[in-house]
Amino acid sequence: MKKEKQILSRIFFILLLLFAAVRQTDAQESTYTESQGSLITPQFFGIDPYGGKDPGWPQFFELLNEDSLNFGLVGFGIGWERIEPAPPQGGVHSYDWSSLDERMQIVVKSGRMADLDILCRSDWATVVPSSQIERPLGMSPPKEDANSDTTWGMTAYQAWSDFVFNLVERYDSDGIDDAPGITRPALRYLHLGNEPEAPDHFLAYGGSPELYDRMLAVTYEAAKRANPNILVVRGRSNPGNIFDDNPDEVTLRARSGDYLDFLTTSLRLGSEHFDVFAINFNDHYTGLFPFVRWLKTEMAKNGYTKPLLVAAARTTLCPRDNDAPVHILPPRYPPGFMESLRDTSHPQHIANRTLYHADEVRQSLRKMVVALASGQEAISLQPGIGPVIHPRAIWRDAGLIDAQVYRATGDLRKARKPVYYAARQLMDVLIGADKQVKILDLGADVFAYQITKQGKNFFLLWHEDPFDVDSQGLVRRGQKVAVDLTPFVSTPQVRVKYFVIELDSNYAPIYPSDVIVSANGVVIDETPLLVESLNPTSVEDKRENIPQRFLLYQNYPNPFNPQTTICFYLLRREHVTLKVFDVLGREVATLVDGEVNAGDHAVLFYAKDLPSGIYFYRLTTRSFSQTKLMEVAKL
Repeated sequence: MKKEKQILSRIFFILLLLFAAVRQTDAQESTYTESQGSLITPQFFGIDPYGGKDPGWPQFFELLNEDSLNFGLVGFGIGWERIEPAPPQGGVHSYDWSSLDERMQIVVKSGRMADLDILCRSDWATVVPSSQIERPLGMSPPKEDANSDTTWGMTAYQAWSDFVFNLVERYDSDGIDDAPGITRPALRYLHLGNEPEAPDHFLAYGGSPELYDRMLAVTYEAAKRANPNILVVRGRSNPGNIFDDNPDEVTLRARSGDYLDFLTTSLRLGSEHFDVFAINFNDHYTGLFPFVRWLKTEMAKNGYTKPLLVAAARTTLCPRDNDAPVHILPPRYPPGFMESLRDTSHPQHIANRTLYHADEVRQSLRKMVVALASGQEAISLQPGIGPVIHPRAIWRDAGLIDAQVYRATGDLRKARKPVYYAARQLMDVLIGADKQVKILDLGADVFAYQITKQGKNFFLLWHEDPFDVDSQGLVRRGQKVAVDLTPFVSTPQVRVKYFVIELDSNYAPIYPSDVIVSANGVVIDETPLLVESLNPTSVEDKRENIPQRFLLYQNYPNPFNPQTTICFYLLRREHVTLKVFDVLGREVATLVDGEVNAGDHAVLFYAKDLPSGIYFYRLTTRSFSQTKLMEVAKL
């Protein structure tokens, strides 16, 4: 009897705790509404698996989850001709969704959302048949006289509208005409085409600014009719390669030519049939800022009212080389350099490989933070997985995964490159941080960005002069300069964290040890540093190379319904917070907030009152913070 009373007492106590947690969550949600969407969430980061037909495509996302790389978006494209190869008969469509269903199911299973390009191509309904469109990104406007064939029962524009409507409806998980396996909304962004201003993407196939605007209007109306929450995107524009950080319009036009002519004409049409204006960010990163300034000014002239219209910036993880006869950018490397990366017997293979990896890390990380600083809504890194077939070596060798290693071994784990781990290091800091990123002026050729997370400042720093080359044609390395961070921190010392730029013989990342240095003399070079301000109220250990071991494990089970277990390990006693957030950055639960002893710990998270979807949980101590994804999957 006494034992039964004890059990009942414990159950009652647990119920009281659960009730308090629910009440606390409600209070947190009500006080958080004013700052909703002010934090960086996984939805800011995307991965575009260029070469996505490879059989390793699904395993790549399993690997991302295993390694806690919190890319919230998956980018890829689909052509109309793949879904509807034959015209409708008497107003009845015959769609083949099998290929797209397979990809969208992978996206949903991975806990992400799709960032989808749709291309208007058809052998029966577009001005130029898809069989005559050479480039994979090309598209053509629908035929104007397509209603002459009475057997269709509609015009070509009506057929395109139906296609868009049915596509959005199929992946919105509202219980109406949903695809198999789509248990939650799978589609976040819907792009109309890629670089529509490029002559060989649209203009060469019967397109014009006026016709693109009409297509955008049809696409917008059909998508919103299916799902008002879908974000329709004006197809990613490529501003060209601009190397002046503050060019006037004459300079912009000289560099970009027809691109800006197309854009200005399109904007002056006065229609705003999109939610987001997307930019391709393939090339030199400094070109983004002046283009954004010009674009916002041009949009304001024409009465566009939407905030942050420049969004979904695309990046490519590729440094410049000199192997191709036509350069996208001025060469960074001498002829034959990229070939030495693929030839393991080359005498300079190891040295050049290390140099290449450091460059790739710098270019990738700076693009992520530049996208934030210029007010973008999302950024996708591409390509993500090989093999990539492309005449330019910079594309063949680009990516988070080493296509050469993957082709030789078939093992994605062995093919992970240093930039894969470096991206995780930066994302662990950025996710949960404030969206407002400050650009600091710390001297010539010094790139400095301040990130604030939970009241603490972090700085991403590097030094670079991209046009200063040595006698062998290589950009000079080792240009070390010292910067003073004392105006931005409240302690005389700061912690310097180094990014991964090398792997060991077992393909594992080599994490350099953190060091604590004087805030008025942080030495930087071309490899980015992450500098963290110290807590002025704490006693920091000034010794270098002190091992730190704090671990946040993936919750299990995952997906779960309605409860899951979250485990973590502490090296020493710490004040710990463990919180759960939704995809908009809103805090929905605090699981731990207090002093916790060293060792392993397990916390039960009960999500009975939460809707299905993606959430992320974050463990924070005085010296450690990490975030992971989890999914509530209810029937």
